[in-house]
Amino acid sequence: MRNLIVAALVLAVLYFANPDKADHVKAINARATEKSGELIGAIQSIANAVDPDLEYHNFYLFSTVTRRENLVSVGLLKMVFPAKE
Repeated sequence: MRNLIVAALVLAVLYFANPDKADHVKAINARATEKSGELIGAIQSIANAVDPDLEYHNFYLFSTVTRRENLVSVGLLKMVFPAKE
């Protein structure tokens, strides 16, 4: 019984700490800025924010963002990990 309660608590934490699309876009933009400098990074950030090819996939316990079928970022526990390009 205790194991069931612990499992339910872990699942609840994962569910409620799942990052949304805005968190993913923010992490992608931060990665673009640090990777290519301030000016170019800012331009890429704006392009990523309005990119219609970015698709948010919510799997309830974690989430991903893809662009044209390529994985861009993975999110778990309010943390987003941009994929290496």
